Amino acid sequence: MLVDVKVLVKGLGAAKVAAVIIVVALITKYVAAWLTQKIFKLTVTEGRMLFGLSASHAAATLAIILVGYNIIIGETATGEPIRLLDEDVLNGTILLILVSCGVGSFVTERAAKKLALQQDEHVPDAEQAGNAEKILITLAYAEIATDMVDLGVLLKPKKVTCRFTGCTLWMMRERFRMPQVRGRKYWRKPSRMAQLPTIL
Repeated sequence: MLVDVKVLVKGLGAAKVAAVIIVVALITKYVAAWLTQKIFKLTVTEGRMLFGLSASHAAATLAIILVGYNIIIGETATGEPIRLLDEDVLNGTILLILVSCGVGSFVTERAAKKLALQQDEHVPDAEQAGNAEKILITLAYAEIATDMVDLGVLLKPKKVTCRFTGCTLWMMRERFRMPQVRGRKYWRKPSRMAQLPTIL
């Protein structure tokens, strides 16, 4: 077992190291989440979600500390190894993992609930959202036109009505009517698919 509970009970060294590591780690994560929230103009709840998701320290932290713990830089007069990072730091890191994972889980859970409630309250009006959002479907190749409509259906928000618009390109050397005719021909089947009630 990596945690030596006796070291935590014997003296205040391990407890002090653990307290400093935990406080510094959580404060720096909170400041990083707060700065990201301000830079990207996110809501307070989204900022808390960022903090909760990034607060946890686990495998990478433990790996770094174990490398430092296993590096022996010398020996004492009694033959005890002098390690780059001692047992206090190792135990403090294990406590950091325990506390940060707990804090991250609780903060993320609370922020997720608030975000879900906010999204339910602010469902956009169907007509306004339909006017604002359109999905552009390429008609360059007839064989993938229906697949593109399927992809558009997957990308479409569930509570929003979106318009599917077909698009085709034409080269300068082509006559203008030919791409139009080809585009209309390619758009027949996908347009029937896009007009199904389950899609709209």
